[in-house]
Amino acid sequence: TPISGMGWNGVVSTEGYAPKSERDALVFFNAVSDGFFATMGTRLLAGRDFAAGDAAGAQRVAVVNQAMARRFFGGASPLGRRIGIEAGPGAEQSLRVVGVVADTKYGSLREETRPLVYLPMSQDPEGGPAFNLEVRGHGPPAALAPTVTAVVGGVNRGISLGYTTLSEQVDASLTRERLLAALSGFFGGLALLLATVGLYGTMAYTVARRRGEIGIRIALGAARTRVMRLVMGEVGRLVAAGVALGALGAWVAARWMTPFLFGLAPSDPATWILSAATLAGAAGVAGALPAWSAAKVDPMASLREE
Repeated sequence: TPISGMGWNGVVSTEGYAPKSERDALVFFNAVSDGFFATMGTRLLAGRDFAAGDAAGAQRVAVVNQAMARRFFGGASPLGRRIGIEAGPGAEQSLRVVGVVADTKYGSLREETRPLVYLPMSQDPEGGPAFNLEVRGHGPPAALAPTVTAVVGGVNRGISLGYTTLSEQVDASLTRERLLAALSGFFGGLALLLATVGLYGTMAYTVARRRGEIGIRIALGAARTRVMRLVMGEVGRLVAAGVALGALGAWVAARWMTPFLFGLAPSDPATWILSAATLAGAAGVAGALPAWSAAKVDPMASLREE
């Protein structure tokens, strides 16, 4: 099943494609029954799905994904073309492509799209000891379990069943990313809180130290809004310098974070802008209180202190 962490691959050959290495001829396989693509919501782009006529003894067929079609057949249609797959030491088996489906993830969400060949289970005379049965229905997924159990039990009561949902498989495949995101978010929030408290303390000390100067400015007619702008201007300079240095450090560190990112580039502009805006907003809150305190300074009281 998709995102299961399992895989099956092999080397194939096609007419007109000369691989540069064995890796270039490597593709992944999945054996499925007819109706698999409709159940999984995989779009059929050309050709047909597997059918009842694709039985053991009939012409062996295959369905390929877009990545497989692009690599091995270029811009030409793969329908009706032949694929050779290994069938034992020194032996090769020929398959005819009857359909093309959309690209999907195979082993994990982090991987690049892989060339994929689907084979019909109906043409495999041996099968295997275990199969995955994909079921799509209406309502909660758990409500399907009793019905499936009853149907399978009617065929053979000795079959052992276990249930999971595709969403659970996807969630399980992202455990590392979710844990890293949670830890990063926690420590990032803690660092932001400490920076906010530190900036508040610095600006509060600066305002207290310049209390006499601020009192004189107000006594000479400076508007209180101008005093607030004076304090917030200092905050702005500190924030600008901090964001510049932080951006430089983040740019250097981002190269080591790439393996932990999913669906996001280290240089994503929206993330950088949002981070800078968050820091600036926190700094604005930290500096607003000392600025407000400076604007409310009583000039007579501050002069008497001097």
